[in-house]
Amino acid sequence: MFPAQYTVTRVPYTGDTQDSLGNTIPGFGTPEVVSVYSIAPHTVEQGSATSTETSQVDVDVYMPKTSMNVKDRIVEDGQGYEVVGVQDWTKGFHGWKPGIVVELRRVT
Repeated sequence: MFPAQYTVTRVPYTGDTQDSLGNTIPGFGTPEVVSVYSIAPHTVEQGSATSTETSQVDVDVYMPKTSMNVKDRIVEDGQGYEVVGVQDWTKGFHGWKPGIVVELRRVT
């Protein structure tokens, strides 16, 4: 097991709701602090650059297996991000379970 020496705040997506004007907006639950192994810039994989392969990802967060879903929000060092992908790396060679990689896009 790696040391999870950093933390981020996860704000779980709870579904769409409406604002006072009747516009659909995302709804979020109670923030929780989660431990992570590492936070790094996203590495770009070369492909055919089709629209299905080119989702905007700014940061990768490596963490132990925990509840994390697309559309959740992550706050790291005061900056907000939206979860756009979760890669499960818990079925490793010889039972090694390093955790998950959460792909984040900056929220403006």
